[in-house]
Amino acid sequence: TSEKDLARSAAAWPDRHYLLQRRIVPLMSNGEPVYFRAFHVFGSVWCCWWNCFTDRYRLPTLVEEEQLALTPLRDIVGRVAELTGMKFFSSEIALTEPGEFVLIDYVNDQCHMLSQSANPQMGVPNELVSAIARRLIEGVSQMIKR
Repeated sequence: TSEKDLARSAAAWPDRHYLLQRRIVPLMSNGEPVYFRAFHVFGSVWCCWWNCFTDRYRLPTLVEEEQLALTPLRDIVGRVAELTGMKFFSSEIALTEPGEFVLIDYVNDQCHMLSQSANPQMGVPNELVSAIARRLIEGVSQMIKR
């Protein structure tokens, strides 16, 4: 994004408040961006690969979880939950060349929950959709009982 792009956007949307973020280029591994979508649901966090260029999702393998040391993703998303007080959201997180996890889209409050059985090209893995649905039911049940 250039200053010219910024000026054009400011002219199109005249508001005094803008959120700017530096351009993040995710690390590439085996031709795929090291880019994740993490879902926070009532304190539980699930992370999955998300190709930001093709919209394809897949769950990480145990080997990938260990090799990439994905624990910080859960910590980052947990911190976002603490700051926002939100119970259900997703975050997009990229791993950059220096090895830094960077929040890209930190709070999606309308989570993409289309399953892979409904759309294999851009759906969330079925087992993840099921796990999230179960956790939503548990979380809401706990809220109702209070």
